[in-house]
Amino acid sequence: MLLVAVCTGAAGPVRGEGAPALAGFHHTAWRVTGGAPPDIWAMAQGPHGDLWLGTGSGLYRFDGLGFERFVASGGEALKSTNVTALKFAPSGSLWIGYYEGGISLLRDGRLTHFEVRDGVPPGMVLAFESDAQGEGLWVAARGGLGRFDGRSWRVADEREWGYPAHRADWVLRDAKGTLWVTSGDAVVRLDASTQRFRRFGDEHVGLNAILANAPDGRVWLSDETKGTRPLEPAQAASPLRERFAKRLLFDREGGLWGTDATRGGLFRADVAAGSAAEPQVFGSAQGLSADVAVPILQDGEGNIWVGTNLGLDRFRANRFFLASDAPSIPDATPLLVANDRGETWTIEGDTLFRVEGTRNVPVLTLPRKAQSAYCDPAGVVWISDLDGLRRVEHGRATHLPWPDADWKDAVVAYGSDADGALWLSVFNQGIFRYSGGDWVRQAVDPDDPAAVANAIATAADGSLWFGFANDRLVHRTVSGSRVYGAGDGLQVGDIATLRADGAGVLVGGELGYATLQDDAFRSVTSLPASSAMTQVSGIVRTRDGNLWLNASRGVIRITPDDAARAATGPDPPEYTLYDFNDGLPGVALQNQPVPTLATDRDGRLWLSTNRGVAWTDPAAMPANRVPPLVSIRAAYSGRPLTDLSSVRLPGSAANVRIEYSALNLSAPERVRFRYRLAGLDDRWVDAGARREAGYSNLRPGRYRFEVLAANEDNVWSPQAASLDIDVVPGFFETNAFRIAVAVAAAVVAFAAYLLRMRLLASTFRTRLRERLEERERIARELHDTLLQSIQGLILRFQAIANRIPPSDPNRAGIESALDRADEVMAAGRERVRDLRTSEAALGDLSGAFTRIAHDLSFDHAARFATTVLGSGRELRREVREEIHGIGREALLNAFRHAGASRIEVTLDYAADAFTLGVHDDGKGFDPRMGTVFERSSHFGLRGMRERARRVNGRLDIAAELGRGTTVRLTIPARFAYEPKGWRRLLGLRGLFDGGSP
Repeated sequence: MLLVAVCTGAAGPVRGEGAPALAGFHHTAWRVTGGAPPDIWAMAQGPHGDLWLGTGSGLYRFDGLGFERFVASGGEALKSTNVTALKFAPSGSLWIGYYEGGISLLRDGRLTHFEVRDGVPPGMVLAFESDAQGEGLWVAARGGLGRFDGRSWRVADEREWGYPAHRADWVLRDAKGTLWVTSGDAVVRLDASTQRFRRFGDEHVGLNAILANAPDGRVWLSDETKGTRPLEPAQAASPLRERFAKRLLFDREGGLWGTDATRGGLFRADVAAGSAAEPQVFGSAQGLSADVAVPILQDGEGNIWVGTNLGLDRFRANRFFLASDAPSIPDATPLLVANDRGETWTIEGDTLFRVEGTRNVPVLTLPRKAQSAYCDPAGVVWISDLDGLRRVEHGRATHLPWPDADWKDAVVAYGSDADGALWLSVFNQGIFRYSGGDWVRQAVDPDDPAAVANAIATAADGSLWFGFANDRLVHRTVSGSRVYGAGDGLQVGDIATLRADGAGVLVGGELGYATLQDDAFRSVTSLPASSAMTQVSGIVRTRDGNLWLNASRGVIRITPDDAARAATGPDPPEYTLYDFNDGLPGVALQNQPVPTLATDRDGRLWLSTNRGVAWTDPAAMPANRVPPLVSIRAAYSGRPLTDLSSVRLPGSAANVRIEYSALNLSAPERVRFRYRLAGLDDRWVDAGARREAGYSNLRPGRYRFEVLAANEDNVWSPQAASLDIDVVPGFFETNAFRIAVAVAAAVVAFAAYLLRMRLLASTFRTRLRERLEERERIARELHDTLLQSIQGLILRFQAIANRIPPSDPNRAGIESALDRADEVMAAGRERVRDLRTSEAALGDLSGAFTRIAHDLSFDHAARFATTVLGSGRELRREVREEIHGIGREALLNAFRHAGASRIEVTLDYAADAFTLGVHDDGKGFDPRMGTVFERSSHFGLRGMRERARRVNGRLDIAAELGRGTTVRLTIPARFAYEPKGWRRLLGLRGLFDGGSP
């Protein structure tokens, strides 16, 4: 495991200031004061790309951003904290050598120690080297040479190996697989055929001699007696003979690096340039963390690392270089001028230089300090100063005075047309064309003839483009002018530079750049998670189609594919940004009359900055093709999450913060990230350099967090680092809870439905009860008032009739009236009985209808039968009374009016409905007369229907002349029967009858 040893966010890396650095390299130092460990004696790069540092205070790991001290699993400790040698085996295991002697093997986080008693040579361990087969390991130590055969250590001696000494200062395997050793006084090598060491040459070698492999296959030696030189062939005297190195390293370009044991610091020599080449030196005066430097290493990305006793230093090859052979003049703004033919010139102070290759060749000394300059398509250089314009051609200058004193220091932009005439845009004056010795004002902008252009460009067809402030662009041709603005997609703000080449029109401005497509512009004003796309003062398209921009934060490169996607889609393009870390001396000059970026005939890019003119060769520019190794470092959900193989979060706390990183040693500060949470994010999120992501209020479910990283050259990691996140639902978020809620809702809805039925039933019962009570009241009133009064009148008239002689004709009339009165009384009593039908009479409908039929059969003889179907469920009291009334009326009609010989009553207690049927075989009636009968109250049909509606029933009457009549009453079960069964068990009976369950 790894433990953070010091605060990595302290002072951080320090870049060299003051004295010039190694030519062509950018230097960065991590000092002890910024968190680096002291006394770095050994370095090795791990299989994942991180640096491992052997120091006087232990073993450290460096990922480009911070240092972590190593602590073994299970609390194991290193054999010593003073580490002097490191070597990674092909398997990924790490061999560790110590100052006090002894060796450790770190494998899978566990340490195995080897002592002298285990066969390790005694004394300080200096170097490890694998054998030709890659299975064994050799070690050079102060007490001799040792070999590990995969199982055990043995010291190489004279008898078995022919090794002639009890000391080994260095061990090296060359490109051919031959093993070389410096033994303290000689150089020996292992003969592959005899497996014995043989002395190489007769030259005496001093103590602490070291070896290094050169790219051409030669082995180089450095010792205190004869300095640094190749072993063969012997080299004549050279400056390197005076350099004794503690460590040597050849970089990929063939440059020789060494940490100087005598003078301190380090040196670099271009040995390919010849033996007499003077090495460059770099020490603390130039920014090295300390002059006591020992190990040197080149990592997989091409960086050179140097360890000192006060920190760690990195040297990275520059991509941009200052123009050579041009003196640096204080307070002088360097000028760059070029034309479309690739002719390039620079001006420093009062000297005009012509660019030849990467050199500046002086051409002319100017009488006054130049303020601006321009090179036209013909190669003529125009230079303005306070006195006027100077036309330089073939090394000779012609002076043209300003036509007005206000033109001094006022030229805003230069251009030329197809006729070779010069165009100037002058501040507060306008736009002028110079031809034949005359200056003629030009009204370029049709809406503002006096407008001053910020930039002028000549197209291949000879037409001119003029850029103005506020997104205004004018294209002037022989046929007229076309004005472009924000409505045409131009959204770069004030235009600063123009380029009209064969591939199209490019516009640079304060907010970004724009390209012309189909007579409309596509503007790009932002880059993913970056503010670099501002103040574009130079823009070119190179031969390979790459788009280059000189902007306020550095130089931006956009590939053709990325530029095309940005021109047709909504997303900003991918890009590569170059800045001072890549050798740029400054940032782009602003408000220049000519573009600050140009290409020469050889395809090199030249740019003017506020600290000088620089150049780069895009075709030879070194690039880091090693994708950063992205990893997830930590995750938090209110507390640190220890298991990052899979994270489980409760639904009630579904907030997570994830920290991620990427291993990049070249420019970790320029690593860019993008991430997404699969299951939530529809697209990748550009995070820029931010190294954490947070999500809150995650819904239950399975998610996967994925993160990718890109290095400084926009090379993306091929595989995302991922973290599975399982948000476990709380009880209130489970399906069981949802089902319970659904069931509860259904129960509530059903209860509401039952309550509604109760209200309906209660209303129904209340109305029936009110009717019954009203019937009782009417019956009492009829009995106590009307019938009693009529009875009294009948008795009185009977008494009067009895006093009239029988022979009197009036007696017969009175008797007849009294008989009629008796009939009325009988009918009235019958109606009162109907109103006051007893509960007992209704208890058994079959018996009640049988009794009614028995009474009616005395006056109208007919056979009668009753049929009961079903279980005979209990009917509601109110319903029974209405059924009884309907059935009684139907029987009265059948007995009195039908003339039937047989009458049948059917009671059907079906599960879904109750049905009463009354059928006779009498004379019937014409169905077409049914409505007439009801309106005239014939046979009580209207009353029967009213009774049926009161109980939510349906009354059907079927009749046919000569075939009898059938009366059928149907009442749905929920209105006809008393509740029972599960309703009683649930206590819901009261919903229907208002009583207790």
